[in-house]
Amino acid sequence: MKQKILLVDDAREILDLMQAMLEGQGYAVIVATNGVEGLAKAKEERPQLIIADVLMPEMDGYLFFKELRKDPVTERIPVLIITARAKMEDSFRAIGVDGFLVKPIDANKLFTEVARELSVFIKDKDNISTQDLTPQTVEDLQQKSASGATLSAQSGGTSPGGKRILLYGYEKNVLREMSQQLEQKRCLITIADDVHQLGLLIGKIDPHIIFLEVKPDAAIPLESVLTAVHSALQSRDVEHHDPQVIPDIIIYKVHHAVSGVTAIASDVADTDNVLAQCARIGYTKYIGLYSPFTFYLKVKDFLRK
Repeated sequence: MKQKILLVDDAREILDLMQAMLEGQGYAVIVATNGVEGLAKAKEERPQLIIADVLMPEMDGYLFFKELRKDPVTERIPVLIITARAKMEDSFRAIGVDGFLVKPIDANKLFTEVARELSVFIKDKDNISTQDLTPQTVEDLQQKSASGATLSAQSGGTSPGGKRILLYGYEKNVLREMSQQLEQKRCLITIADDVHQLGLLIGKIDPHIIFLEVKPDAAIPLESVLTAVHSALQSRDVEHHDPQVIPDIIIYKVHHAVSGVTAIASDVADTDNVLAQCARIGYTKYIGLYSPFTFYLKVKDFLRK
């Protein structure tokens, strides 16, 4: 199930932009144009996170936050406040606001704050273990990769109770982080360096799950990668293919620094265009922006199939 975010802002252009950005990362977004409407939707929809502007008609951000905290239904929902005045932070901190976004909104800051607040909320509410959510450094990943390889070797190439997973992307650090988190769940991980190798590995390891990065400016378009994947799946060696294995193909995105409203909107539009093309050929499993804080939470249902 998608994580739900409520946006409250009377500036329609900002509301639309943030909604597009967050929906592009796989979140379910609800919008309200003032504090009164936002309060009603918070109680009705019970989102996992609320992002609200300070200056709004009918009920400003300060009063809106205080009303949220009075109601047992909404009192524990984390709130990010949007403000054009960084100096207002101290006043809001004093009443317990969880975080701030300063205008003009930076995409990297937005995605980082959203991932952080959602991971904290989920740990508090659903008792998810810290081990599942703690980000790993590159040094941690390199140190632990040997133990994961030993586990795979001892199990004869198949992790006990785990999944065979094939990773394809452009950021080596991200692939290592994903690999480490999945190995902790006793999955057997293989990383493909290029499209040709991706096709060969599909036939060789018969994966349960394939992760593919969406990158609008990649040399080889994602829809071409998906076509190659589909071809490889169709031509798998019958002797090595388990007919009960129908792989999930999961698309994800890695954040690249983008500044300015026009650039952010262009990046979101490019990603949406690529995903629309992928949907037309039958691939719609998109988990949004990769974050070490929320990656496992987004994919755990696929691992449990």
